[in-house]
Amino acid sequence: MSAERNPDPFHYENVTDAINKLPVVEDGLAGIIPESSSECMTDRVQVDMEQGFVQVLPITGRGGNPTPNLRNKRDTVDLKLPVYEVTDTLHERELLVPTRETGSIAMRTAETYRNQIITPMAQSITLTRGFQRAKGWLEGRIYDNDGAVWMDVFKRLGETQIVNEWDLTDSKFSLGDTIVEQKEEIEDELGSYSAERYVIVSGRNANRRLRKNKQAKEAMTDAGRFFIQQKDARKGIPILEDVDIVGYGRTNYKKPDGTLERFVDDDYAYMVPIGQGLARAVAGPSDMKQFRGQILDMYASIRELDHGKGEEMLVQACFLHFFARPRAVVKIRVIGDDE
Repeated sequence: MSAERNPDPFHYENVTDAINKLPVVEDGLAGIIPESSSECMTDRVQVDMEQGFVQVLPITGRGGNPTPNLRNKRDTVDLKLPVYEVTDTLHERELLVPTRETGSIAMRTAETYRNQIITPMAQSITLTRGFQRAKGWLEGRIYDNDGAVWMDVFKRLGETQIVNEWDLTDSKFSLGDTIVEQKEEIEDELGSYSAERYVIVSGRNANRRLRKNKQAKEAMTDAGRFFIQQKDARKGIPILEDVDIVGYGRTNYKKPDGTLERFVDDDYAYMVPIGQGLARAVAGPSDMKQFRGQILDMYASIRELDHGKGEEMLVQACFLHFFARPRAVVKIRVIGDDE
């Protein structure tokens, strides 16, 4: 940005600064699954097609030839970073801030009015980020707002997601044993990555069914394994030493046709390994020349409407969420006696 700042509160530099400092309400999944964030100066990021195994080195004789790193033989795919934009129009009469004050008081009044306009725009971007985070991390797909798949990471990598069923109505079903087996299946997919712990992110119906399971109830009432004061079990049940069941069913979004859909399907759960470098969040550049060479959470631009009738404000963001090993996130249909 320029060295000398334009004092106009509606100048693009000031709007960009303000919108990136606004307090916004996150969707919640970022607090459940810690992200590994990075920046990308282009509109796409390259991802290694790493398989679910590690490289074991052979013994090298003294003076012998070393083994090349498998990285030298790696295959990569490009994942494109989507751009999201929202606009609002300020008519000329709105730009004439109704105040009798001058100087710093008038400036603060204008800034307050500006923030009232950009706050819902920033919140829309933030919730869109949460929507992409949920779908990108849990399902390996980037969806548009109408439900169409914009990019399928599994297809790009030549893989498919592991989908299992947990039938809680089966008298032989053991939640603890099943989770251990699921961990082993995930470990096979992690390759060189390692999981410190696991979370089972469950939709509204799936979480209710899991909470009713006998072993889950025991975990909730065992003071040695669970806080007895915990009133809302949706916030997390430590079902095993390193596995928590977490409910996530509060966020809806409206499609253009008016139908509502949750960020996480009501009847499904996702067992997610938590570890360094797994849940990726990539921030990308703007395609506006005034932000060339900069990576920001959000970008803002202002342009004058025809015939001096006001100004149009645009807020833009570019980001991508994906899992480093998508097959390590297992999708689970949870069957209960309420179906």
